[in-house]
Amino acid sequence: MRYLLFVVCFSLLASGCSTEPAAPRVLFAHAEPTERNNTVQEEIIYFANDSASLNLSEKTKLARLRPHISINQHRIEIVGHTDSTSHPSYNLALGMRRAQIVADYLELSIWADNLVAVKSAGDSQPVASNQSEEGRQLNRRVEIRISSDSTR
Repeated sequence: MRYLLFVVCFSLLASGCSTEPAAPRVLFAHAEPTERNNTVQEEIIYFANDSASLNLSEKTKLARLRPHISINQHRIEIVGHTDSTSHPSYNLALGMRRAQIVADYLELSIWADNLVAVKSAGDSQPVASNQSEEGRQLNRRVEIRISSDSTR
């Protein structure tokens, strides 16, 4: 389980005329589970421009991921993304094709619908600027989140 740790510190000026601060002192510390405390693994699969085909390196990533997925213990969310070079409705459909090709490659069709979410964000959630080719390449992706959490 992952925890988010809050620590509040303060420091005072050392006694005398020194302007050097004294060592910080911990006033308060608190740990609480993060929202993604049951995330087992996250993976990002990248795609070529206007493509929903997996290249060899992305297939290799998925092949390494597959043994870590258990139908009885995990939930999977697969979200397809695009750059913004096409119309938003086309990007939404392309994102879904990308997400579905990943789900098909992982052979998730045998899983119950409540364990696998396959969806598209189209071009609505860029991780980089679409003004450069490098940014657009980073935005052409599928994000896979595997969790042991029983709720979504």
